[in-house]
Amino acid sequence: MIMKSIKIYRKFLILSLVSILIVSVAAGAIPVDEKTVDLNIKAAYNDDNIHFLFEFNSADASYPGIYHDYYRYENGSWVVDGYNEDRMTMLLGGHQVENFDTLGCFLTCHDDVRFMPDAPSSEQVAASDYLGGVLGVSDVRKYIPESRDHPISWDNVVSQEELDQLRQEGTFLDLLHWRAHRSNPIGYSDSQNVLEYRKSDTGQSPYYTNWDAEGNHPAYMFDPQITGSSSLSWDDINDRKLTITDYYYIAEEFAISFDPEHDWQEGDTIPRRMLRVPSESRGQITADGTWNDGMWTVELIRKLDTGYTGEDISLAEGGMYYISPALHIGDTAGRDHYVTWGHSLGIGVGADVQAVRFEGQSPNWDDVPERTITMFYPSVMSYDLLLDNDLHGVGAACTEAGSPVPHGAERMGDFAFELENGPIQDIEDTEREAPGFGIVFAISGMLFVFFLVGKRK
Repeated sequence: MIMKSIKIYRKFLILSLVSILIVSVAAGAIPVDEKTVDLNIKAAYNDDNIHFLFEFNSADASYPGIYHDYYRYENGSWVVDGYNEDRMTMLLGGHQVENFDTLGCFLTCHDDVRFMPDAPSSEQVAASDYLGGVLGVSDVRKYIPESRDHPISWDNVVSQEELDQLRQEGTFLDLLHWRAHRSNPIGYSDSQNVLEYRKSDTGQSPYYTNWDAEGNHPAYMFDPQITGSSSLSWDDINDRKLTITDYYYIAEEFAISFDPEHDWQEGDTIPRRMLRVPSESRGQITADGTWNDGMWTVELIRKLDTGYTGEDISLAEGGMYYISPALHIGDTAGRDHYVTWGHSLGIGVGADVQAVRFEGQSPNWDDVPERTITMFYPSVMSYDLLLDNDLHGVGAACTEAGSPVPHGAERMGDFAFELENGPIQDIEDTEREAPGFGIVFAISGMLFVFFLVGKRK
């Protein structure tokens, strides 16, 4: 009985400590400017391909989020500096992944993935049998509940045979990953997938690290015969002077081997990522992203059936699927992004986003219906939090697996800002204040521990 009480208390103590941390240090440190943003989506298909058109505002209309990592020449050495590019991702799946139709990307976000409160250390992950031993990774990224035994946890991965069976059955999520710097300039979007870990599809990546470890300098520089210079100016990057039509990135087609004997000057800058044409499954999505007056317009195209079973979801006319997009804008990374619940995608049938048939090589987008999805900032909300009945009333989003989503984007955004910037407020009662709740809860929990210790004695 005492052990059961301690287990219950432990869960509440963790939440209390998180509350104290939020109240004491997070005020005013919200990493995004708005609680919600809008994403417009259109979809169309022909016999071979599906086309998606996305439109969204970047966080600052004065410049596009096209800047990423760079090497800057400083005091005789090359140092890493830079920014976070704008990114748009979209999870795509079928009915096989339970509750993806309602909970969307929250199925992949757990308390123990990286950047979340219970994320294990890199040493713990590296020492684990599957993630460290088989995958050779040192962090925990997205995973779906079907990839874990009960209880669901980062290191409780099902057997390899079960993972293979899940992929064969289509129980995984396809991930379209568009990046404004690392893929868009060469006309591609990255292609990844999520089952037990967020993995890249097979094939050549659209980028790699431009670094010569032996020489301790970049491996490649700009070809001045093509670009007019061997490097960029850090002042131009730092002042956001480069536009989407400039050489703000480096690609194999206009790069040459780095010359260490060149007369390098302070502030000379070379992009850290080298771009190239991807191949195989990883090269299945072409991209055309343009930016104008703060608005990104991104068209992604892939085959209905790419042929890469187990990595890409096969689509067919008359089929119903589900999507969950996400946006990184305003120089943010990690969990500092905008998300949404699950939404239906119908290929020629009615759905939240209905792909309509067209003839020819490309659709007339003026004839395609548009769906606006309001995205919200999630803070540290996770799959575990949404479904934990024990925490209902002290922060849970009060939803049941498989039930209709109960809260709109505005309310979820409000709740996320409360998590980041003050005491936790009951999500079901938007009018009631709960000042100092985390501290009071933690003190009561400590008294409960003293009670249990005394009882054991």
